[in-house]
Parts: sequence; structure tokens; C-alpha cells
Amino acid sequence: ISSKGPTHTSAQFDLEIIQKSMLKAIVVSFLSLPLRAASSCYGPRTPGQLRNQLWGPDSDYEKGTRPEVARLALNESANPGDAAPDVAKVQLHVNALTFLNQKRNEYQINVWFRQRWNDFRLQYNDTTNGGCFPDNQREGFREELLNEIWHPDFFIENQVKIDSHVAGSFWIFPNGDVVYVKSDLLTLSCNMDFNKFPKDVQVCSFRIGTFLEDATDVLIDFWDDIPEITLAADKIKLSPSDAATAHGGTTDFEIVGAYGNRPDADEGFGTTQTESYVYYTFELERNVEYYNDFVIMPCILMVIIGWASFFISREAAPARVTMSMICFLSNANYLSAQLAYLPRLGNDVWLLKFMTISQLFTFYAVIEYVICNVLLRVEKRIAGEVKRTEELKRLKTESVSQEMSSSDQHEASDDSNGNPETVTKADLIAAGFNQKMGLLLLKDDGTMRIKDQHIDVTSRYVYPVVYIIGCVVIWGTL
Repeated sequence: ISSKGPTHTSAQFDLEIIQKSMLKAIVVSFLSLPLRAASSCYGPRTPGQLRNQLWGPDSDYEKGTRPEVARLALNESANPGDAAPDVAKVQLHVNALTFLNQKRNEYQINVWFRQRWNDFRLQYNDTTNGGCFPDNQREGFREELLNEIWHPDFFIENQVKIDSHVAGSFWIFPNGDVVYVKSDLLTLSCNMDFNKFPKDVQVCSFRIGTFLEDATDVLIDFWDDIPEITLAADKIKLSPSDAATAHGGTTDFEIVGAYGNRPDADEGFGTTQTESYVYYTFELERNVEYYNDFVIMPCILMVIIGWASFFISREAAPARVTMSMICFLSNANYLSAQLAYLPRLGNDVWLLKFMTISQLFTFYAVIEYVICNVLLRVEKRIAGEVKRTEELKRLKTESVSQEMSSSDQHEASDDSNGNPETVTKADLIAAGFNQKMGLLLLKDDGTMRIKDQHIDVTSRYVYPVVYIIGCVVIWGTL
């Protein structure tokens, strides 16, 4: 009896341990049952598996066939030529206006170019439909995989350089929507109008179409839920010194307007097929403060300094020559600086008209002193000849008076004192004066037709009045 007691107690203890372990296992299994049921899913679980299922080698996906043709081809009796066009939607987000070359009529922008289309062959199940991917979420893929699926063949018609591609990726939604976003630097041509330069607003457009497909294959439209074009800031500005600071600082241009336009499909440039395309247009306004402060105002100051030279004595040749020449050369330098940044245009540019007029007035200040100096020297020669001729006439009169009688001499003396003789042009010629310029300027009575002081005094009044009238007329053309 004593030997059976311990044996019975040990067996009973082992049974209790087994029962507790089984109960614990049952509780754990019961608690984990809802979790397992909630997290269970069917189909691909990773982006790689999803890729293999949708367009991998084991799928029947044909990237050379557009979605609507593939949809119609499911009906073996249907004609693929009757397939509806696929709709590709685009949207542009401008990050910065980084470059504008006036001479080449080019500008560069940094953009995010967004594209969206639907391909029913790329549909997959989300969580609601038993799949392993979240509801209303998208699954992203690297850009190099885009060439493995069908996508619209977009191109920009007035792009002048191969763009610098920055980055890109595409995403696929459960309903088959594909969103492709790429970041590019686009260098585009623009037919710029400089008639009102520097108070000009350049309207630059570029056209996006499809190179391979025509309007019967792909129709291009804008996104529905966001504007066709958005800007990174309310005013994106172009910095001439540092393109990275395009959002502020000392600036030259700013985008004051941006909009898109989708015209009806028509025949594209250089093709005979009907194409679908969209336009994006920018209005670029120049900051005129720089030109007011550092171009227009200095030109006006040079004209004023040239006018001030008329008040300096004509005998002070170094001062007058220096002032007038500095003004002329300064305006010529300002004009050359602007021509270096503009294409070879005519005289239809407002700033060039103004600067040309200002340069002509400073040129007049130089020529005016040249004329005054010539007249001053001619006047001195004539004065010397007049003095010599008067001396000859006096000697001749004295010689004649010695031969006359005393009564006649007294009468001649009275006539001489009452009507003093003046030296005429004929007297100077008779005395041997043959200077061509002097003879041209002399009147018959021996006085000059025009003198240097006449030109100086006239210029002091006429010069500023004519320049102001010219500026008012030029300003009226803006």
C-alpha cells in the first residue's frame, strides 16, 4: 500500500501539467484566430510579385498594344480598328524659371511633368477585394520599368535642347490608373517681342503632343482634380546671378501668368495626321527697376552733363572737350552693353530708341564745341584782318590828305569825324584776305553771319527743350 501511494500522486501531477498545456494552447489559438483571419490575403504580396503578375514574362501583357485596343481584342469578332482612343491626362508643376537667353530667344524651366492614363490590364485586388495591398493606395515602381508597359509617347515640339532629366517614377492604382511623374529641365524656344523693352511682358508657349499616336489613338487632356499648371510660389522669379535663388533676391523676370489650353485636334506641324495636343503658356514680366536706375537714369545724366558744357568758356578747350567726350563715350558704352544681350534687331526696341537719341544729343555736345572752336578761330582771323585793313586805310587816308589843300583837308576831316568808315567784305578782299571759311561767313558789310557765342547761347536753350520733347514722344510709345 505504501508503495502505491507515491506512484498515484506522480501520475496525477503529470496529468494536471498536460491539461494546463492543452488549455493554454487552446486559448492562444483562439486569441490568434481573429488576427490571422484579418491579415490573410491572396495574390501578390510585394511590388516585385505584383510586377510579375501584371506584366511579367508569365503574363499575356503586350506593351506594344494600347489599352483600348487590348480591351476590344478580348472580343475575337471585334475589329481592333474600331477601338476608342485612350485618354492621357497631363499636368505641369513649375518649380523655377532658371534661365532666359534674350539673344537666342530661349528660356529654361524646372518642372514636374505629370501624366495619367488607365490600363485595365494593370488592375489588381486591394484589401477589400481580398488582395494584399491597401485600399485606395498606389504602388510605386522605378522609372526604368516604365518601358516594360505601354505609355503615351509625349514630346515637346519647341524644345531646343535635350532636357536634363532629374528624376522620375510611376505608380499604379488598383483600378489600373497609371501616374508617371518626372522632373526635367526644359530649354524651350520663345518668339520674344522687344518693342517695349525693358517694360515688356514676354508670352512664351510650348506645345505637348504625341509623336507616334494621332488623335484616333490618344487624346490629351488636363487632370480633373488639380489646375492644369501650378507654380511652386505665387511669383517665381529669375535671378540673373544665381539660378538656385529663383524664388527671390535681385531678379530680372517673374512669371505673372501661367495657363494651359487644349484646342481641338488638328493636323500637327509637318504631318498629315490629326493630332491631339495641349499648350502651356507663361507670361514673363521683366523687372524694370534695374533699367530705370542703371541704364535710363545714367543716360539722362550724361545728356545733362553735355548740356552743362555749353556754359563753360569756349577758351577752356580741355574742360569742354573732356566733358562732352566722356558723356558721348559713356552713352556709347551703355548702348553696347544692351546690344550684347539682345538679338540683332532694328530700331523698333524702345530702350534702343531712347539710348540712341541720348547718344545723338551727347554727340551734338561734342560737335557743337568743334563748330564753336572753328568759328572762334575764324573770328580771330577776321578781327586781325579787319585791324590790318583799317591800318592800311588809315595810311592811305593820311597820304591822300597830305596832297589836298587845307580847305579840302578840313572838309575831309569833318566828313571823317562825322561818318567813320567801316571795313567791308570788299575792303578785306582788296587787302588780300582770301580765307575761304572767313569769306563764306562774312556779310557784305564786313560782319560775321554767325558767331560761336550765337551757337552756345542758342544751344543752352534749344538743347534741353528738344531733348525733353523727344523723351516725351518716346515715352508715349510705351
